[in-house]
Amino acid sequence: DQSGTLKKNYFKVVEGEVSKSQIRNIFLLGTLPEDLQRKTYDVSLEGDGSVQLWLERNDTYRDLYDLYIGGEGGVKAPKDSSRLFQRYENVEKIIFGEGFSTKSVTNMNNMFWMCKRLKELDLSSFDTERVTDMGFMFYGCKRLKELDLSSFDTKSVTDMGGMFSYCERLQKLNISNFDTRNVKNMKKMFEECKSLQK
Repeated sequence: DQSGTLKKNYFKVVEGEVSKSQIRNIFLLGTLPEDLQRKTYDVSLEGDGSVQLWLERNDTYRDLYDLYIGGEGGVKAPKDSSRLFQRYENVEKIIFGEGFSTKSVTNMNNMFWMCKRLKELDLSSFDTERVTDMGFMFYGCKRLKELDLSSFDTKSVTDMGGMFSYCERLQKLNISNFDTRNVKNMKKMFEECKSLQK
């Protein structure tokens, strides 16, 4: 059942009004907005309104916006989630609520590519059992200081090339449960991880 699945190029619906550089935070919610006065956009794969996107002005920075994506009972990530959150260069937080499901995802390549200001990322709810490609997943996340991926199931992954490249401030990285038996590419996996202590 594809209902409740986010379409990959969801940002296109607001491109005329805002640019990715104007987004400060991203929230993925298991509900739809109750306030029906708010302008929402259908970003569901099926075009059935099951996933909606809306914007709110950021409290601190009035020229920036917080981006919300919600679906009743949650939001399913598309099977190909490559580049899903790439190039949000001013985003500080991406909050994945309980309702975000990655169960069907096979591709996470470049998923957070060049999110240069991203400071916080909790991916403990991610189900990565089917993922085969994690290449360049966190490439250029220059401000991320900690990343706990101990909950990741990587037994199907074949590509981890450049996965943490240019995570220049990353100090703590937990990949203690990584299963790399099928990985064929680890090229430049930790390139320019200058601050890594552990």
